[in-house]
Amino acid sequence: MNYQENIHHDAGRTPGPGASPELLARLYTLSLKVDDILFAFNGKQPKASREENPPAPVCINERMETSFMRFMETSAPTATHRRSYDIVMDEFTPIHAQLKQISQVDLPAIEAEMEKAGVPYTPGRLPQWE
Repeated sequence: MNYQENIHHDAGRTPGPGASPELLARLYTLSLKVDDILFAFNGKQPKASREENPPAPVCINERMETSFMRFMETSAPTATHRRSYDIVMDEFTPIHAQLKQISQVDLPAIEAEMEKAGVPYTPGRLPQWE
């Protein structure tokens, strides 16, 4: 189970004995942050095909395909490849900071609070062992 699945799974749980209502709210807020990051990477996901989406901003994954998937070509990168690379680097920098904040600060703090509150085990969360 990845972080997003784990966060959504935890957000759907009823807090265990002694857990504050704020814990569930923090889990939900964290799941919304993860959703925003996934949207930045993947864009709006159509139900059937990409042609069904109205014009929308280009997502990071599409730009990465344009700039990074050219490694099999023998020609030099085009201006479009270079521009796509620059945009990916600009757009990914704040997302990287958000991911670090979530994975290294927010999620461990919530997991510690869940452990302290006696919230039942959730997949991906390593229980305290003594």
